[in-house]
Amino acid sequence: MHLTTFFLAASENGGETKDKTKRYMPYCDRIPGTGQVIFTIDLMEQDARDLGVAISFSKYDSKGQLALLKEVPKGIHPGGVLTLDAPIAERGKYLLKLAFGDAKSKDDTIEMPIMVGQ
Repeated sequence: MHLTTFFLAASENGGETKDKTKRYMPYCDRIPGTGQVIFTIDLMEQDARDLGVAISFSKYDSKGQLALLKEVPKGIHPGGVLTLDAPIAERGKYLLKLAFGDAKSKDDTIEMPIMVGQ
């Protein structure tokens, strides 16, 4: 799989641009600050496209516990592209998680640490 994170800084959110998608800058797992993000995951393997895949986005709190911010339920993605958009209000450590099929084992999940403003 391949991750691209599109980021729009909070300070730019109110600006007027005819094509709003051109305001988003591409990143991977390190985002420079707070604002709106769109995570785009490309499933490279055909086998993964045929499985149900769920996405969740969580934030680590000061005690190291995860708090779920947003999730996309399990679904089939024959085109191989999944997206999840979310506002990020605070700098810190986050986790983007993909769960394949019934996610019965650790091998059925991919966890991607996301760093914001660090």
